[in-house]
Amino acid sequence: MTLFIYEHLTSGALSDKPYSPDLMHEGNAMLQAICTDLVALGHRLTVMRDARLNNDFYIQAQIELLEVCDVGQYQAAWQQVLSHYQLFVIIAPETNGLLAQRTQELERYNKTILGCNSTSIQLCSDKLACFKHLQQHALPTPYTQLAEDWRNDSKQTNSLWIVKPRDGAGCEDTYRYNSAELEANLPGLIKNHPRHCIVQPYIEGQNLSLSLFISDSNIELVSINVQHIDIMEQKLNLLNCKPHQAGFLDETRAQALAKSIHATMPGLWGFVGIDLIQTQDRLWIIDINPRLTSSYAESAMREHMNPVIPLHQNLTHRLPAHYE
Repeated sequence: MTLFIYEHLTSGALSDKPYSPDLMHEGNAMLQAICTDLVALGHRLTVMRDARLNNDFYIQAQIELLEVCDVGQYQAAWQQVLSHYQLFVIIAPETNGLLAQRTQELERYNKTILGCNSTSIQLCSDKLACFKHLQQHALPTPYTQLAEDWRNDSKQTNSLWIVKPRDGAGCEDTYRYNSAELEANLPGLIKNHPRHCIVQPYIEGQNLSLSLFISDSNIELVSINVQHIDIMEQKLNLLNCKPHQAGFLDETRAQALAKSIHATMPGLWGFVGIDLIQTQDRLWIIDINPRLTSSYAESAMREHMNPVIPLHQNLTHRLPAHYE
């Protein structure tokens, strides 16, 4: 059976808009990596593809390419996809509810989604709601509040703060301010993004992430990654991610944390990324990414095995009985 691999940024969904080369590069890297890994295991794939992009890689026997030139063609192609395919891998940012909306649509059509369900995606995508959920379950995560509430918080003790979108992905629009800078920027943040910006205390430590594959019966630690994050003119930027850095975090501790998170969010399934900051006395949960993350595209992810093997092994368990 053919797998449909949907990567939002490169799919043609943005064909009527100028695109960010950096974001498009990141989306394309993830898409090409997972397609390469699946083809190596003998899978047949279909992808939708923005006609403005180089499509040479996708012109091969095991990949069917649906080229998209404009938004009308994108919408028609997507309806065709919904009619013809059962198995879906979705790669999309959480921003503006994109990942949740696309997943909900597939759920309405009773498609087999090789990823998290929409309930868990909605929870992880809302960083304020996710903070409250993790706090309720006594899992370590930075105190999070709306920018509107920060000024009136009498318990402020930090001198440095992180400001980011409530539903952002990665380092998108993420800034570090001292208290005076945040005070000065607060009116603009609230005016331009009411109830959309959150504030967290800045935590100094080692930036890490976990690449997981979660199935019905197992949580597989695919890789412990070191994230190299730069701060330039107050803005955070992810420079690169180095997979298989087990020396930075005990694997037993990483597994235990992943199991604790999954116990509170059973709808997490498939590829999941967890962003962490490790300090001397604590392992802080920064973000839970209910999707494939950019670390998957790093070539070093393939040093020991094809990282898509867990998905390959769990395909038949997700299919309805009449498709097996």
